[in-house]
Amino acid sequence: MALVASLALAPTSAQGQMSDYTCKVIDGDWAWFSDHALTRVTYVVSAAGYRQYQVGTGVSLWGKPRGRIRTSSGLTEATAFGNGAIHVRFSDGKGPGQVCVALGDLSVVTLPEIDF
Repeated sequence: MALVASLALAPTSAQGQMSDYTCKVIDGDWAWFSDHALTRVTYVVSAAGYRQYQVGTGVSLWGKPRGRIRTSSGLTEATAFGNGAIHVRFSDGKGPGQVCVALGDLSVVTLPEIDF
């Protein structure tokens, strides 16, 4: 529960960063937050409860993340695998607003041993 409390107390500046979360003011365009490589990573994403946003994971090509995209509001978790990034955008048409993203859980992906 400490993570939820720290997200709720995030700065309201246009862009703030501390060791455990990153907050940005974003709009309807995809905004990059973090990259990941050879991992299984869970991100905790938070925005005002009345705002609807999309969280996208994977490699960003042609202006859009090409992994999983999910729609949410308030607090949610997004899990990503392998190489890529997390991107967020508001999808409610209400203009800019603040979103915070924190690292929830991280583990290295174990690659199988292959003999050639």
